[in-house]
Amino acid sequence: MKRIDLSLSLLLNRMELEVPSQISDRVKQMALDPYRKLEATKLYRAETGVGLKEAKEAIEEFIEHNHNLQNKR
Repeated sequence: MKRIDLSLSLLLNRMELEVPSQISDRVKQMALDPYRKLEATKLYRAETGVGLKEAKEAIEEFIEHNHNLQNKR
């Protein structure tokens, strides 16, 4: 499954398309603060009902994606 996700992400990046995020603005703000990453993960879990692993992966993916966008500028 991770391999499929990676392939899809690469394809979407290549086509310069973005998938709308399920992460709320509140969680995004927290996730961008390195000291609030855990708090963002907890809030994301509360909002979506996903497990810890899925929430952690979603937050880390958001942070990485945002970091990559910052580096492109």
